[in-house]
This record gives sequence, C-alpha cells and structure tokens, in this order.
Amino acid sequence: MFLGFKVLKNKLKSSSSRQKYHYKNIFLVNLLYICTSKYDCLMCFKKLLDMASKSLYDRWIPIHQTCFPYIVFNKYATELKRLDMSYESSKRYTYAHLKTDGAVWTDKASRFLYTHNNDEISLKTWSETYDNFDNWVRLNKLLAMSSYFETYIATIISLALESDPGLLIGCPHCVDGIKLKKSGISPISEEDLQEHLKQCTRGDWMARTSHMKKLFGVIPQSFTDKLSDLERMRNLRNKVGHAFGRDIEDARDATIVTIEPMERLTLKTYIKYQNLIDDLARDINDELMRSHIGNYQYLLHCHDSYAELLKYDNKERPRAFKKIIGQDTQNPLPKDFCSWIINYYQSL
Repeated sequence: MFLGFKVLKNKLKSSSSRQKYHYKNIFLVNLLYICTSKYDCLMCFKKLLDMASKSLYDRWIPIHQTCFPYIVFNKYATELKRLDMSYESSKRYTYAHLKTDGAVWTDKASRFLYTHNNDEISLKTWSETYDNFDNWVRLNKLLAMSSYFETYIATIISLALESDPGLLIGCPHCVDGIKLKKSGISPISEEDLQEHLKQCTRGDWMARTSHMKKLFGVIPQSFTDKLSDLERMRNLRNKVGHAFGRDIEDARDATIVTIEPMERLTLKTYIKYQNLIDDLARDINDELMRSHIGNYQYLLHCHDSYAELLKYDNKERPRAFKKIIGQDTQNPLPKDFCSWIINYYQSL
C-alpha cells in the first residue's frame, strides 16, 4: 500500500479520473501513517484510514464505464451477428455443394434444391432470385439494427435525464436524481419525457442531434461527422419498413400497377453501417456515463431493493446488496463499493 511520494506524484499525473481518486487516497494514507506512527496512535490511524477509503468512490464517476442499456444493445448486436453467421454459412455451403455435385446454370433447380414444385426454374434463375433474397435479407438486417439502435438511444437518454434532472433546466449536477427518486418526486412528467425521447429518435438526424445538443450541451462528435450516413441509413430503413424496400411515395400512388426494383444494399455498405451504429452506440455510452449517469444505476438498484436490504444488519447489508445486484445484472461489484452505495443512499 505504501508507495513513495515521488512514485505517487507520477501516477497522479498519468492516471484516469477513477485511478486519481485511488492514488490520492494512498497519498493521504501515507501521510497519515507518518503522522500517526510518530505518536504510535494505531487506533487513530485506522480511523483516518477508514475516512480516506470512503472518498474512493464518487457519485458522478462510474465504477464501470458501461451502462446497462449499452450492455443490452451489445446483446442485440451479437444476436444479429450470430443469425447473420448462420445465414452466410448456409449460403456458402449450398453453393459449394452445387459445385461439388457438378451443377451447371442450365440444370433444373429442382434437381438439387427445393423450388416449391416448380420444375421449370433453372439454376441460373434460382441464383438470380437468391441474389435478390440476399439483398432483401441485408435490407431487413439494417431495419433491425436501426430499430434496436433507436431503442437504445431512447433508453440511455431516459436514464441520463433520470440521473441528472438538472439538465432539464440547463444546470447539470445541480440535483441528484436518486435523491428525487428516494423522495418520490418526479422532475418531469411521463408525457414530457416521451416528447424529449420522440425528438431524439424520430425525424431526420439533423433534428435529432439538435435536440440532443439542447438537452446535454455536448454530444459525441461522431454523430455530427456521420450525419449524411445516418440520413441515408434512415431513408433506406423507412423504405424497407413502409414500402417493401421501394420508394414510399411511389408505393402509395394509386394510379400505377407496376412496382420498381427493390433498393440495393451491398455487403460492403451494410458492414459500413453496422460498424457505424456500433461506434455511435459506444460513443454516446461513454459521453453520458462520464457526464450524467455516473453510478446512478447502482444507486437505483439500491433504492429498488432497499426494503429487502433492511432485513440485514449494517455489517451484512453490503454483502446482501452485492449478491442482489450480481443476480440482477451479472455484474460483480467490490464489497466496499456496495458499502459506499448504501451509505450514500442512506445519507440523502
């Protein structure tokens, strides 16, 4: 525990915010040790050491950099990628076996594949249809990605506003959201909250990012830099969701009976959009966790489980909370952090 003062000074310069708290406390402990050793006051030292450890955590500096909505977002993304893997594997397997079986384009597809009892389709026609289906699958994967991304945006913004309600009056950190929650006070009506979320997840991306800036003052630069890509993605997603991959206005024209070809989405562009959504999700997680959420999620868990925690004495309460939150989030926490969460909540 006891590091040289010169080493501590260097660590303080090069450490993250979270680590700085840790090293400042070690510095304090070193100083206290020198002072108390001089008077051989071990009990005093222990008391001061305990006081120093209590400042290791901070309401607005998250112990973990990942919020729960971002964890859920990544689970959706992983699920989609696994479905994608299964689909691509079956596609490659099918074409590989057609080649192994000596198939040629002029063969009837029904000789090798299921064709809905249509014996007239050639392998070439089947392959062209499969290419269209391949494109349709990518379009619908984009629709799925856009949907869970918008759900994630709404959820993390809601969490940030709940944690830091001072944002609503342009005064971040003025009010601790968990204190209002404990007091049974809602800083914003459900109707107003839904209106904010609607403006952040509907309409064009210029309007969405503008409202996000209005709420938070600062948003990740990546959202501004990628506005054109986000707009192309939004327009394509709407065509898929509302007009089977076609122009929405043409699809609603009651005077025509023909249909235009489906929009095309190449594999390269699809992967580009997939990476973009992943990057934006990470960036807004980092910004809102650092600036407005902090350790609110764990305090909220403490609030929700507080009646259960009161069944335990003060000594056992942190251990009980550690177990409860571990079961709920699959996210193990240090016992001293659980103790800090309970003490902070009780102090409000």
